[in-house]
Amino acid sequence: MLTVAEAFARVLATARPLPTETVPLPRAAGRILAENLVADRDFPPFNRVAMDGIAVVHAAWAAGQTEFEIEHTQYAGAPPQPLQNPHAAVEVMTGAVLPPGTDVVVRYEDILLADNRATIQIPPPSAPGVNIHGQAADRRRGDVLLKPGTRLGPAELAVAATVGAADIAVTRAPRLAVISTGDEPGGHH
Repeated sequence: MLTVAEAFARVLATARPLPTETVPLPRAAGRILAENLVADRDFPPFNRVAMDGIAVVHAAWAAGQTEFEIEHTQYAGAPPQPLQNPHAAVEVMTGAVLPPGTDVVVRYEDILLADNRATIQIPPPSAPGVNIHGQAADRRRGDVLLKPGTRLGPAELAVAATVGAADIAVTRAPRLAVISTGDEPGGHH
């Protein structure tokens, strides 16, 4: 008679990995990923405004300028509109593309806004980049997000959907059969 450990070792010695198949993303739930899932773009894909307020040129603010004329507004989802005058500002909304030509965002709470002019009420930071979520700060294009062997639950499927994986390679689901042999002794009393 084999021990459990011996039987387990014999089974593993003859076991082969299941073949892979490509299935539509909704059918991949609960399956095992069989490929690297990589970022299809930088996350975020651009320098993103992290707070409502104004975007300015750090050098102008650091040189002592505290009053800035508002040139235009950059809304989330709108194409980027560059700052034309480095001594002006762009009103910005959270999630918007950082206007090209600007490198720091000042929150509404830290400015006085009147007559299309913003007066900054706080000292400048030591370096640009404040209140900006930098391009690729989370992930770079090509980074591996999920590795083979990952069980695909709701969170993993959401990651796959985010990078546009309509079809995904998974291991084929095992086919099982139960074979009953013999009979149970002493069944009747």
